[in-house]
Order: sequence, then structure tokens, then C-alpha cells
Amino acid sequence: MKKLLTCLLLLPLLATATELKYPLEVTADGMVLTIHRPVIDRWTDSAVVEGWIPVEVARGEQLWVGAVRGRANSTIDHDRRHVTLTDQEVLATNFSAPHVPAEVEALARRAVREEPQQVLLDELLQLLAEDFVLPQSDRWGSAFRNEPPRIVVSQQPQKLLLIDQQPLLAPISGTGLKRVVNTDWMLFYDDFSRAYFVLNGSAWQRSTLLASGAWQTVTDLPEDFAALAAWPQLQNALPARAPLAEPASLLVSLEATELIQLDGPPRLQEIEATGGLKVVSNSESDLFRWQDRWYFLTAGRWFSAAELEGPWRYVQTLPEAFSLIPASHGRAYVRQAVAGTSEHRAAYLEATLPRSRRVAADSRLAGTVGFVGAPRFEPIAGTELERAVNTPFAVLRHNNFYYLAYEAAWYRASTLAGPWQVALSVPEALFAIPPSDPLHYVTYLRPAGQAEGSGEARFSYTAGYDGMYVSNQRVVWGTGWSYPSWMGYPGGSPVYWRWPWTYGPAAWASPYFYGPAYFPPQTLELSSTPQTVGGGRPVAPANTARAGYDYAPLHATAAARQEAARQQAARDLYAAPDGVVYRREVEGWSRHEDGAWDTMAELQRQYGVEVPKTGQPEGRQRQAYRQNEDDIKRMERYYERRARSYGIYGNVYVRQ
Repeated sequence: MKKLLTCLLLLPLLATATELKYPLEVTADGMVLTIHRPVIDRWTDSAVVEGWIPVEVARGEQLWVGAVRGRANSTIDHDRRHVTLTDQEVLATNFSAPHVPAEVEALARRAVREEPQQVLLDELLQLLAEDFVLPQSDRWGSAFRNEPPRIVVSQQPQKLLLIDQQPLLAPISGTGLKRVVNTDWMLFYDDFSRAYFVLNGSAWQRSTLLASGAWQTVTDLPEDFAALAAWPQLQNALPARAPLAEPASLLVSLEATELIQLDGPPRLQEIEATGGLKVVSNSESDLFRWQDRWYFLTAGRWFSAAELEGPWRYVQTLPEAFSLIPASHGRAYVRQAVAGTSEHRAAYLEATLPRSRRVAADSRLAGTVGFVGAPRFEPIAGTELERAVNTPFAVLRHNNFYYLAYEAAWYRASTLAGPWQVALSVPEALFAIPPSDPLHYVTYLRPAGQAEGSGEARFSYTAGYDGMYVSNQRVVWGTGWSYPSWMGYPGGSPVYWRWPWTYGPAAWASPYFYGPAYFPPQTLELSSTPQTVGGGRPVAPANTARAGYDYAPLHATAAARQEAARQQAARDLYAAPDGVVYRREVEGWSRHEDGAWDTMAELQRQYGVEVPKTGQPEGRQRQAYRQNEDDIKRMERYYERRARSYGIYGNVYVRQ
């Protein structure tokens, strides 16, 4: 939770988040106050935000143009993507005229409202200044892996059947069937026929060799399948029936794989205003063509190849054309993975915003952490820590104490048998776990003290705890490392779990746990009800069970709103870092001086100087016209960003 700018806010107080629309007009005391789009330029400790709000005050034929600097606190609700603004205050005002009547300044200060206000998080992220300094959150940088997964391009209908290494078979009591538990598919092996059976859509298919690709649709299943009719996943699939249409073929893979599905040969569609960038229009994958190379986006990473068959390689720097994709285009959401774009800046900042959780400070976890056999620990390279390896729980040992990260909170115990108590502090060594270790995600979870007078312990975590990281100044999904899964037959019964994957159709889905003998119902009892799967086993000890994050367009956008945004951009005023206000004109920018708007060309004629290119301005005349090329470029980017339907009018970053 955190605090953000009040920017605006003369909007009515509503129970739900308000859409921000500019310019706003308020009439009072014979004057008209026009409030333009704020520019956020500071966010201290993700708690206090400051920025300039361009304003105009008109009284009769008189016009005063200036900016109001505001500051506010905010509380962010990440689940609803709302921000509650509170404690707003005016820090300063700046007008182009040397003497402003007190009543004019008083009205301008009303651009910052006093009442709390709920607005959309996505909209506030779009108010960031072009030169907003992003927090440094790239601690690990190149420690994340960016090697491409196996990338397969298919021009025929095909589905990816991903198995985590070799099939792990779990016998089904009273039958000759075994389920393959290290895949997300309903995949079975029949001892009698020595064949595999898979549910592919509504059709059952059979193959004696997994990797052969020769799957045959069948309606006659082994008799033992009748025992599975009560399974919730199979209630509508048994008995087997002939499908209305033949299902897509299966691509079986035992390693991380991305399947690019095309509807026939690639059809290239040029994206306007990009200088020749083309998108493959007959694929749902984000596949592009620039000059003589293909570009593919997955898990926040770009890969490139000369041929669709590969080899593919990671791309750190993209051609500029990708940053020119219009916001109205159906694939504009990929701009969030293009460094330097406003969408990338917003996604980066959101990845660093802390979330919070509170638990009773005196609460304890009942029960024990489940292990396969006797607890076993291994050292984590480069740290003073040891990680428990034969449990799916995030258990660490440090100086003979045990630490457990569970559902966005830390717990501590002197023995593995417990009791597990809320940890108000943890050793700093816990935050040194590198991305090469599967418990790296816990480094993004920190104790945040005890809430005064509430008896609650607070914990703060950023998106890395949920699998979204900042790597090389980009927001990516997954560390890129392939962590070894646990699979085996201790005592003759199969046990399996895996860590989240970076690539593939099940990337960042809930790890699958199999082995009820080791993870019985209610292994741990929490202050909040844990998510469970089959028999009450914990789904995601790290709360990584959430669906994760993905690029997606805001489908509510309409062409009329796009055009409205472009027209509105032309009316916008821009507040520079020093509070000086500028306006976009047909042929450039103008600045308000002495009660009138003067274009850059007019200022040059008036003062007889050029825009300073190097060095410092000299003399009174140049001080009066101190706009430089960097400022002009910044304003141009601001205008283009607004004209592209910046914010709610375009494609925004949303969680699926």
C-alpha cells in the first residue's frame, strides 16, 4: 500500500474509482478555473507523490496561466487496482505573470482537493513525467537467465503437451491405470495395453510412444476408465464419445517449450507509422517481422531469429520501430516490453510498488511442515543459508533457526516441529538468495514492523514475490532458470512437485503437489484459509499460485475515445520541471508570458536568440528564453504520448 498524487481533484467523491478526464472546468466567483493533466515527477519511498498541475484562470478578458504543485498520500488496492488519495496539500504555485491577484491564486489552489478520492491505479501510472526517475530495482541484473526456451512454430492446428522431464506414473487404486502426474494434462498409462491415453479437448486419444506424435482418436477405452467417471475433471468425458471434429495434433515436449501457432503460412500485416514493422496477423502469439528478422515476445523477453525454425537468440535492444506502434493497434500492449516507452515505465514502476499483508503478531501456525523422509538441507551458493530440499515449502535454516515464508508472511521456529511464530524481523542474509535458487522469490518479502496499537504484524512484498521481476531494466516473468523438480517413489509411492516455470502454457501456474502420504490435509493451519488442491494439500506455499501477470489490451477502448484523446491532447498544457507552463501549437510549442501565448519562433524574434544548444544561457535575454532542446524533446514526447491515447484510452497493463 502506498501514497500517490492528488492531482485533481475536484471530481465528485465516489465509492468506486473515478476515471480521470481532462481538462476540467470549475466556475467560482465570476472566474473559470481550467485544470489540465497533472505531471508526476517525484515519488518518495513509494509513499509520497509530488507533481505539477497546469491551470488556467479566466476572468472576463483576462487570463492567468500557471501551475500548482501538489503532494498527496495514497493507499493502493492492487486487487481492485484502485488508489485512495488522502492528505492532499498545495506546496507552491507558479504563474507566468509577475503579479497575480490573491483571489486568482486561491482559486488555482483548488486544483488540489481536500477530500479523499478513489482513482484508477492504471491512470495514475500514466501521469508520470517523461524524465521521472524510476526506482533502482535491478539488483540482480544479469543473474536472471534469458536463454531462449525451445521455440516451435506450427502452421497446422497443434497443442503443446508439456511433461516435466520423464513421465512420473502414479498408480490408481483398483485399476491397471497410472496417471502421469508431472503434466497439467489428463494423461494416463494403461498397463494391459501398454499405451498412453490423453484427453485432448473432448476427444480421447491413444499412443504407444509419447514422442511419436501419432495420437489416434478412440472411443473404446480400457474398462478401468469406468472407475474414473466420478473424477470432477472427467465427468463430462466418460464414457468416451466420438468428437464433432478431429482435435488438434499434440506436440509432446519434456522441456520448457513455447509453441507459436500459425493458421497456415505467416501473413504479414504492416503496422502504420512504424517504418515497415510487420505483425503476423494469423497468430495469437506476439510474432513480428522487421527487415530480415523475426521477433517473438514471451515472458517479457524478446527473441529474434533469421528463420522461423531458428536458431533464436535473446534480444536486449529492439529496433526503434517497436516503440512507434500506435496505441490504437491491437498489439500495442507489447510496448510495455519495449524499453523507453511510457507503457514500459508504468509497468516497471508497478513492479516495484510494495503490497502489504497483516497477520496477528502473536499468532502461530499449527501443525508441521511436511517433508519426504527425514528433513534434508542443502547450502545456497553464495549465502549463509541452507534450504530444505525435500519439501515444497519455503523453509530456510540460518544460525540454527528455521524461517518459513508462507502466504506473504515470515514465520520462525527453533525446531521444524514448531511452533512457527510470526517473525517481526528476519536475518538480512535471507535477502541474498540469488535467482539461480528456486527460493529467490522470498527475497521480495520483508517484515514491515508492527502496526501501532493493532497487535498486527505487517509484511511488505513487491511483484517479485509473485514471479514478476525487473531484469536489465525490463519487467520479465520468471527468473529464466530451470529448477529441478522433486519426483520419486519413496516407500513405493510417487511424490512430485515442481517450481513455477518461466516458459510454456503452464508458466507460473500453481505448482502441482502429489503425494498425500506426505502432505495430508491441513498440514498447516493459518490465520487465513489456505488455498488447497485435492485432499487439502497446500497449493502454493509461496502464494505463487496466482495466475501471474500478462500483457493484455483493455478491450473497452472505442475508436471515438481514441479520437477524443487525440483532440484532447491538443488542448493540454504541459508543466515543465520548474513549473513553467507550455502549450502545444500547430507548429510547435508556445509559452505564456505577459498575458499572451508566444510561440518559440516569436520568442526567438523577440529576444534575437536561438535555442541554446550547448553551454549555459548568457545574459538577461537568454535567461528570459531559457527553453533548450532537451526540454523541447521532453514536451514533444509528452504530447505524442497523449496523442497516442495515453492511459485509459489505450492498451493498459492489466493482470489476467
